[in-house]
Amino acid sequence: MNKFLSVLFLGVLIIVVGSGIVIAASTSGGESSGSGVVVIDNPIGASTIAELLDKIINFLIIIGGSILTLMIIVGAFKLLTANGEEEKIIEGRKTIYWAIVGYAIIFISKGIILIIQQVLK
Repeated sequence: MNKFLSVLFLGVLIIVVGSGIVIAASTSGGESSGSGVVVIDNPIGASTIAELLDKIINFLIIIGGSILTLMIIVGAFKLLTANGEEEKIIEGRKTIYWAIVGYAIIFISKGIILIIQQVLK
């Protein structure tokens, strides 16, 4: 049963992460200025490290929300199938607890980035 849950979790995680990644590519590959110089636009759109970190954290918040939902479902499934076994109940509670803690860490890091941006301005 644990192996089945692990394979199920891994499969859903791959689907969630894979569907959350969007790759945007320019069809022209850049603009030519006529003098032989090719100008390539910044694909990230961040000009500072703080902006880059902010974009990464925003991405993690989006992906983390999906992972949080999935882990809460996995933890609830463990609780429902525990049949009164104390070890399985504790395992289900820990799954839910650590999923929430992980998502809270992502939100705290977003707050730290915002504080750093305000201090550096």
